[in-house]
Amino acid sequence: MQRAFWNVVSLTGLMCLLATQAQAQTADGIGGRTEAEGPVSADEAAANIDDLLQLSEYQPRYYAFALRTSAVYTPAFLLNAFFSEHTNMWQSGVTNFSYGGQFTTRIPDKFDVTVGLDWTNMRTADGYWLESGDPVRDADYTESNLSLLGADVSLHWFNNLNRRQNLQSYYGFGLGLGIVLGEFSKYDVDVEQCGWTPEQRASENPDLLGECDNGFIPVNNPEDRIPPVLPSFSLTTGLRYLITDHVSMSAEIGWKSFYFYGGLNVGYYWFARQ
Repeated sequence: MQRAFWNVVSLTGLMCLLATQAQAQTADGIGGRTEAEGPVSADEAAANIDDLLQLSEYQPRYYAFALRTSAVYTPAFLLNAFFSEHTNMWQSGVTNFSYGGQFTTRIPDKFDVTVGLDWTNMRTADGYWLESGDPVRDADYTESNLSLLGADVSLHWFNNLNRRQNLQSYYGFGLGLGIVLGEFSKYDVDVEQCGWTPEQRASENPDLLGECDNGFIPVNNPEDRIPPVLPSFSLTTGLRYLITDHVSMSAEIGWKSFYFYGGLNVGYYWFARQ
């Protein structure tokens, strides 16, 4: 809206300049240039018009602060490709949301640069995990209340979808780091307590794990520990609507490292002279 305002001002100024020049050449020294000064030269007129055209193309710098929230989920088909038995997010009463904030500025007519900070609940339901092709005796029982505190920088290209330029689509990518919070515990299956026969222990049937409710032994293997900091890579697409002169709302979906996400952003934006 502000950009349209400046365009109107610029074009109005151009019209006024041309009218003034015409009046100066026809009036008897009243206003504008006198007869002694002579008419405006072609070079002067071209310079004035060039200045006004530059003003009509002027685009103020866009800035915005926003709060964001999203639901996160790792699709089961991705886990099924590697595990014959596993738990996941959004099971057994577990809810997985991300909450955070972001600051955005714009490189005019190119893309938005966004710096974000968020906390994400990465907890999965407690249960058995068994890699595809492994016998049930090699299964692990896991308990997790992990979360991530992450920071990222994203580049988003945008397109105006209407003449008012208050509805925009955007897409892009981001890079960041996440600090791992919480605890992760892993247990080996106690085949003796589970009561399996030798044939059952060598079986790859994950249904046998349902018969072994408390048959696991704590494991303390440093190789199984999760790194304290993890890199992140994200792909994002969304729609942004400028509700009023300073309030915006965005709906976006995307992929971040190892989960899909979808959510809403509500922000305060403004334009400033470059």
